[in-house]
Amino acid sequence: NDAFRLMKTLAPGPYTFILPATRETPRRLQDEKRRTVGLRIVDHPFIQGLLNDRSPLLASTVMDDRIGLPYADPEDILADVGHALEAVFDSGAVGIEMSTILDLTGPEPRLVRQGLGDVSRVVDLG
Repeated sequence: NDAFRLMKTLAPGPYTFILPATRETPRRLQDEKRRTVGLRIVDHPFIQGLLNDRSPLLASTVMDDRIGLPYADPEDILADVGHALEAVFDSGAVGIEMSTILDLTGPEPRLVRQGLGDVSRVVDLG
């Protein structure tokens, strides 16, 4: 369908796609009110190598509440919240700019958040 074709052209990359959840989608992965799920296909070489022959990975951006931005340095993550995590993979510091979020649940893609990913050819910004 159209959403799949769009995702295939943009991924992997700095995009998060909001899709309708299906009955097979575990409830803990869904937005409770909208019955949607977010999907990101990361283009980072470390993550691509980690997932090469494995199942999908459930992950989340760890936000630094003091500054309202994501952590960028693994050492800071370990120092501040390492006690609550099972693992931290250190592939070096990364940038703090967020992914672009596209809602693909409607008839046309809708820009939810502009981030690193260019959507000028995908979404009507006017």
